[in-house]
Amino acid sequence: MYIIHSLLLYNTILTCSQKLTLASLFYHCYIVEKTRNSAVANRSAYAANASSNSVTLKSSYLRRIPIVDSRLPSVLLTNVCHLGNKLGDLSVTAQQYKPNVICITETWLNENIPDANVNLLGYNLFRKDRVNGSGGGIAIYVSQSVQCHKVVFDIDECNEFEILWVLLRPRQLPRPLSCLLFAVVYCPPSYDAATKSKLSSCIIKSCDELLRKYPCAGVFIVGDFNTLQTNSFNKHLNFVQIVKT
Repeated sequence: MYIIHSLLLYNTILTCSQKLTLASLFYHCYIVEKTRNSAVANRSAYAANASSNSVTLKSSYLRRIPIVDSRLPSVLLTNVCHLGNKLGDLSVTAQQYKPNVICITETWLNENIPDANVNLLGYNLFRKDRVNGSGGGIAIYVSQSVQCHKVVFDIDECNEFEILWVLLRPRQLPRPLSCLLFAVVYCPPSYDAATKSKLSSCIIKSCDELLRKYPCAGVFIVGDFNTLQTNSFNKHLNFVQIVKT
């Protein structure tokens, strides 16, 4: 279980492995810097990159920002291996640390388990259950104090994967961010090379689509990636890894 406090990045990937300890957390926080003049140039650069189905941000628009900022969300990431059996422990942890966002992998939920059975007091629940077979599944809990909604895509080839996107609009955000986009991903260890490549492609496509719609969004990608080589989409999307093992 990993708790990341007051952390926000523009185009950022957060990766955690089961061997990660809190002492090994490593952060690089950047945000796109926009003035009235540079905003126009940034949109032009974005449009040119979007035409090639990728989002590339020039380093000249980036500046370091502090991690500790009361306007930024705290995030808890955990692989529960059956949410129903761990709900009590998760509830205690949520009440103790009060994270704004809780990202869950391996929920092991299915259509026969209603949201009411796994709700957390003070949080809105978004989930994506595994369609074929048992196990797996992902979920995101967002504090009810934060305006949010689930993001739905029209990318058919991505529906088979365990990727869930949620958009957040906190009351305050550092300029120039307009919203936050959170994705939780689960890559089963059984995936072969071809399937992992397809998963990476879906992450890129979904992120590209969102950034075309929300060009001033802050992006988080979190999850249990197992043997997935995150560099395959990290470099393509110009993301910065903030947790290293």
